[in-house]
Amino acid sequence: MMTTFYTLTDVVGEDLAPSAAPPIILEGDPQATKRVLHRDGDTEIGIWECTPGVFRSEKKGISEFMHFVSGAGRIEHSDGTTTIIEPGAVLHVHSGYIGTWYVEQPVRKVYTAIEKPDEA
Repeated sequence: MMTTFYTLTDVVGEDLAPSAAPPIILEGDPQATKRVLHRDGDTEIGIWECTPGVFRSEKKGISEFMHFVSGAGRIEHSDGTTTIIEPGAVLHVHSGYIGTWYVEQPVRKVYTAIEKPDEA
């Protein structure tokens, strides 16, 4: 049996590469960077960062767990609740999720995304 693992000592300082900007930008010019740490079948684990701006997030066929390690802002969810973006905050969203991000300071998160093609 093969065991795999990934270790980073400084998630906040890790270099990232340019990535696609959020697809539904509502205000500003948010730019994204990321680094995929692991991809295996339907699962992707990585680090993602985004500069200030306002954008809509829709998860179709994907469930995502997020752990924020830097930045500031908020995410307003379609059910009327709000998640404050700050170091240490954790958020999990399911396929079908819709929310609006208000990024005030560059936000960096570690994420695990799992594709659920039957829920697209």
